[in-house]
Parts: sequence; C-alpha cells; structure tokens
Amino acid sequence: MASTLGSESFFHIGPVPHMPGYVDSEITRPGVAGIAFQEVGFRAQPTAVQTVTLCANAAAVGTNLTNYSAMQGSLYTFVNDLGLTWYNIKVVDVSMVHVYPVVSSVPSGTAYVLICRWTLLNTNAS
Repeated sequence: MASTLGSESFFHIGPVPHMPGYVDSEITRPGVAGIAFQEVGFRAQPTAVQTVTLCANAAAVGTNLTNYSAMQGSLYTFVNDLGLTWYNIKVVDVSMVHVYPVVSSVPSGTAYVLICRWTLLNTNAS
C-alpha cells in the first residue's frame, strides 16, 4: 500500500505522528516541600519522519523537493504503509537527506531514490 501525506505518495513513510496528550507545567516553589503541576493543555510533540520516494529521473527529484517545500505550514492527512490514517497533521519543515542513484531499476522505471526528513505535528485536540 502506498503511503501518503496529502496528495504526495511515498514508497515508505515512518514513523507515525505522536499522539496528543495532556501537557503539564511544573509550578513547584523553592523552599516548599513536594512538587506540583498545572495542566497546560492537550497537545502532541513534533515527530521526525523519514520518507522514501522513488523517482524516474533527476527532474522528478527537483519537482518533488519543490512540492514538499510548498507543503510547509499546512495541514494534511497522513496515511502510513499499513493504511492507518491520521488527520490534521501539520508539516512544520522538510529537508532532503540524500539522493541515491539506482544502478538496477527495481521497481521498473526508478532512477533515483530520494530520502527526506520531515517534522510533523499532530494538531488534533483528542
């Protein structure tokens, strides 16, 4: 099954975005015994995700990088390799890790493998 982020498809994407949970802030005072917390909100931590994209040629690598950069700051639906879906995932940033030329084209038509690192944020409130 193809992995997707919005309309972009990947050979592989992972790991999955962190799930939101309650975030606490420590409110302990110096000189007072014990520890106390205040609930700040229901949020998720950013997730570092890696994608693998199979590209037919060098021009496709450039096109994909341009498309990925344009996704920053927007919300998308995330579908992983198993077909599990997360909604309202914000693309915080994306950067290219490496481009590997393929010596033997498997699957057929693949000339480059593009590896990118993304920072995603689950914006759901539950």
